[in-house]
Amino acid sequence: MTNPFIDSNNPIQSLSIDVENDLDEFSRALLNDSMNCIDSTEEIGLSIMEQLHQQREQIAGSTYSLTDTQNITNKTRKLLKIITWKVCREKIALCIWIFVFSLIDAILAYRLLTNWGHL
Repeated sequence: MTNPFIDSNNPIQSLSIDVENDLDEFSRALLNDSMNCIDSTEEIGLSIMEQLHQQREQIAGSTYSLTDTQNITNKTRKLLKIITWKVCREKIALCIWIFVFSLIDAILAYRLLTNWGHL
């Protein structure tokens, strides 16, 4: 593109045109670099946003799993307490039966010894 007001035969004006063209090319190169940098930054930002979204979903899933696990643990704890009390009651009942049968054996042994072998 030529400028009608500039004489191309004048070396100073010609140098001025060359400098101006170089500046235009440099400006375009800087602009292109800036646009590439913006595009790259946008891609990185979108990638980070996607990763954050996936991490959020993982955290939400972990929270649900944690709540579910806590509920199961609480139910299991209650069941174990019930089982423990049942076992304890059975042990007490067994101890009572052992005592009763031991007492009966002792009474029968005493009767045998005091009655010369006859009940």
